[in-house]
Amino acid sequence: MLTLKQQLDASYFCACVLLFMGLWLIGYLSRWVKILDKNKVEPTLTPFSATAANLSLKILLFISVAGHGRHTNHFFSLIIIGVSIAVTWDFNGSLGNLTSGIMLLIFRFFKLGDNIKINNV
Repeated sequence: MLTLKQQLDASYFCACVLLFMGLWLIGYLSRWVKILDKNKVEPTLTPFSATAANLSLKILLFISVAGHGRHTNHFFSLIIIGVSIAVTWDFNGSLGNLTSGIMLLIFRFFKLGDNIKINNV
């Protein structure tokens, strides 16, 4: 029969192994985003998507590792929901502009290096 200390040590050891394996896997998967350059994706969209994917995977990894120990995932879920609501309210107009910019890059109305003439300027 294992004591409580031995169970906690084993749990923390498994959490550390899960963390290091997850970070290695995220690093390996982030190299695959370079494939987007070869698939005719807008070159300015590739770094944005790589950073967004890397950050979201690391957040999910942190939540899963923290939930592996004695902590529950409810606490971290509530923190992320609260922060996302605060950021959404704070950047209300900016998020619309960010979304519009991403849509412009995806639908390719303009290409990199195009000159745009607005109001005879």
